[in-house]
Amino acid sequence: GWIREQDALNGEKTGRIWLEGLAGSALSFLVAARFLQSERHQILVAKDKESAAYLNNDLENILSPNSSLFFPETYRRAYDQPDVDNANVLLRAEALNRIREKRPLCLVTYPEAICEKVVSRTQLEARSHRIAIGDRLDMDFLFDLLVSYDFEREDLVYEPGQFALRGGLMDVFSFAHNQPFRLEFDGDSIADIRFFDPESQLSYSSVNEVVLLPSIEQKTGVEERKTLLEFIGNQAEVWIYDARDAAVRMDKKWLEAQTIYQELNSPVKRASPEELVWSGHAFTAQLLSQAYIQFEAPGEPSDVRCRLQAKSQPVFNKKYNLFQEHLAQ
Repeated sequence: GWIREQDALNGEKTGRIWLEGLAGSALSFLVAARFLQSERHQILVAKDKESAAYLNNDLENILSPNSSLFFPETYRRAYDQPDVDNANVLLRAEALNRIREKRPLCLVTYPEAICEKVVSRTQLEARSHRIAIGDRLDMDFLFDLLVSYDFEREDLVYEPGQFALRGGLMDVFSFAHNQPFRLEFDGDSIADIRFFDPESQLSYSSVNEVVLLPSIEQKTGVEERKTLLEFIGNQAEVWIYDARDAAVRMDKKWLEAQTIYQELNSPVKRASPEELVWSGHAFTAQLLSQAYIQFEAPGEPSDVRCRLQAKSQPVFNKKYNLFQEHLAQ
């Protein structure tokens, strides 16, 4: 039944598929199968952050490396810069960079994270700087560029947004990659590029090209921002736990941003909540304009209902004879 119902996703018309009867990791295997047979991004909106982390862990084990990425929220409170988590900024930037490069991926997120708008493709392209082996690149120019991108100079690089200089070597932790890279200069040319472990500081992998990308999520000034679905365009299929519940959670974050914005007392012009955060009402309207798959949301109307006969694995309590009997059945 599931294979037949996928036709609703392949056409131009909109439609809602409701999956029920899921158990264990059945959803993860369905998402992985759809990812492998289509050339579109799979956006999986879980119930909450914990559920999203479990689903992403499943997909990381089922699919090839780097096929699944976690897309968390940047901050807990809008307009509060110290509240921004650099590690989460890195994960979001890496995902957007992958989408910009038109490499399909499974993106696992949750309502509070998808609620935050992202920079436009144009801005992402403008802020990205590719560095390849053989490029003629003056170290002083790169130093000034990193400073203009708000990178901090440190003795050792250990988190995103840092760089270090040692003779003819420059270490950089770009927001486009989940590991820092080491540039080896030969005069004014890039002789070698290697990723390295920030804990041991030992390099482990040579690559031909890297992307230098600053933090793209911490800006609260006025600039063009898009919803994640607008950024991706029509090259994505959305899986969502419960569209109604997701809208409620997003509205809660949107109203919180509204309250904080009204209390701001700053001479610096700030972006309005509508420019930073996606309301639940706007999310629902955009979601209804395309086909999507909803799973385990009782009572939600749908165009197509598809019930799977999945069952949870029994508890064997280390009784291997019961495990053997179960496999035989």
